Amino acid sequence: NTAPTADFESIDPFNEAGSDKGVNLRLDARPSTDPDGPDDPLSYKWFDNEVQISTAQVTDYKFSLGWHDLKLIVLDGNNTPSEPRAMRFLVNDTLAPQLSGIPTNISKVSGSQAGAIISYPVPLTWDVVNGSGTPLATRGTGSIFPIGRTTVTFRAIDASGNITTATMDVNV
Repeated sequence: NTAPTADFESIDPFNEAGSDKGVNLRLDARPSTDPDGPDDPLSYKWFDNEVQISTAQVTDYKFSLGWHDLKLIVLDGNNTPSEPRAMRFLVNDTLAPQLSGIPTNISKVSGSQAGAIISYPVPLTWDVVNGSGTPLATRGTGSIFPIGRTTVTFRAIDASGNITTATMDVNV
């Protein structure tokens, strides 16, 4: 009896999170082999960071954000284990949040040298990992804007530090 060989379909070393819970990846051990022939049944043990996560030949598993040490051990019908097949990969959040509802530029005439109170609809931000929110603005709605042009910058930042900015001009 010869030990089987554990093998699995390649997984990218860097994987983008699809939600706050991480990313769903397919684990496929069908490339594993047994030199004793196809009549020797194989069983499978998948591990994520030394915790067993599945015994299926092919399965989908949700990996959380962070580094993962994936390992597959294949056993033949005599429970002879293969050498582990392992790989390290990262699930991370590299996509910046999206901004929507950015107000159009605003022009207003004022009879006061102090400027004018300008109100505008507040934009929204959406991030696939962190959900919705309100971006920061360099000058908030309902503020007094001075005479001349003022550029308002909206900034959305997610928990991973990804940033999106957008601007609008206010002319008083």
